[in-house]
Amino acid sequence: EAADAHGASWSDDGRIAASIHDGRELLIVDLASGSRQSLRTNGLDPEWVPGSEWILQTCNAVVGWLCATSVASGEQRYLSRSGPAGAEHSDASITGWDPTVVAGTMLLYTVPDANILKAVRFDPRSLTTSGPHEEVLRGVRREGFTYEVQAAVSDNGTLVFAGGDDANFTKLVWAGRGGSETEVGFPLGRYG
Repeated sequence: EAADAHGASWSDDGRIAASIHDGRELLIVDLASGSRQSLRTNGLDPEWVPGSEWILQTCNAVVGWLCATSVASGEQRYLSRSGPAGAEHSDASITGWDPTVVAGTMLLYTVPDANILKAVRFDPRSLTTSGPHEEVLRGVRREGFTYEVQAAVSDNGTLVFAGGDDANFTKLVWAGRGGSETEVGFPLGRYG
C-alpha cells in the first residue's frame, strides 16, 4: 500500500507519516487506533515537527524547496531563508533536502548539489527561521536522485552520518569475473 515510498517519520504521539506514490501523497497512520489520513502533497522525506501538527518535507524533487505540511488542514507552506514560512515558494524559500528539527530550535538540512549539512535557528510554532545558515558538516553521503542524506540526529544532539560522495556521481569501471575493477578513465560524473 505504500508504493514508491520516499521516507517516513514517527511523531511523539504514535503516528507515522509516510511519503508515498513518489511524494504525491502523505499518508498518516495512527498506530493506536489504526486510523489513516491521506493528504495530497508534493513532498519527500517527511519529518514531524516535534509537538505540532506540521510535517517538514522536501517539496518539488527537481528543485528541492523545504516546506511544511499541516496534518490538521493539509495546508502547505514553504520555509523562508529568513522569516516566516509562506504559502508560495519564492526566491526567499530555502532550497535543500531532508529537513529536520534539532533540539527544538534548530532546522538542519542538506544543501543541493553538495554534501553539506547546514543549520539555522527555527521557531517550530511559527515555522520561522532567523539568523545565519551555518555549515555544520561537509562530506555527508547522499543517495540517488532524491538526495536522501545519510545522517541522523538523536534527541540529545548526537549526529551520526556516513561520509562519502553524492551517489549520483559514479566512476565507470570494467568489472572482472573475480570481482576485480579496472577504471575506464572517465571522470567522476552522472552516467546512465
